[in-house]
Amino acid sequence: MSAQQPSLFDAPELVRAEPIPDERALQFRVFGEAITQGSGTPVVSRTTGRAFMKRSNEGELQTWRQDIAKSALAARGPLAGVLLEGPVRLVVLFRLPRRIAWGKRARLAFVAKRPDFDKLTRAVADALTGVVYIDDGQITTCTILKRPARLGEPAGIDVAVGPDVDASFE
Repeated sequence: MSAQQPSLFDAPELVRAEPIPDERALQFRVFGEAITQGSGTPVVSRTTGRAFMKRSNEGELQTWRQDIAKSALAARGPLAGVLLEGPVRLVVLFRLPRRIAWGKRARLAFVAKRPDFDKLTRAVADALTGVVYIDDGQITTCTILKRPARLGEPAGIDVAVGPDVDASFE
């Protein structure tokens, strides 16, 4: 999986998601099949007696989060290490792998099936914690789009993240 700087808001799907008008905002792309971060099973360690959450896809989830974090760091450039404070806006376009059942001629605009958008987004938001912003609890606006990859287009995600300038509560 690799990163490149896309022109994220040129995509017709993201016309509804307005660009983040701030010099601290960043956009990046990660290639590969998006991994969900679902609920875990509570487990107690036999050796330490401490409780922790075990996920069935822990290995691939960790690799996916690392790929997202690396891409975000590369896109941040000179701002790497400077975390956003205050309200954050997150925009994510998930390009899901095409399924054989859809056929080559299928023109699906969006995928209204599994994987769940919230489990996909949870992995992205957690991957950006400590890399782009202090904590994913800072996200005040989140726009998620989920569609199949077009023929010849790789699966992956497009991400835009930056200060949420519209999050004024005055």
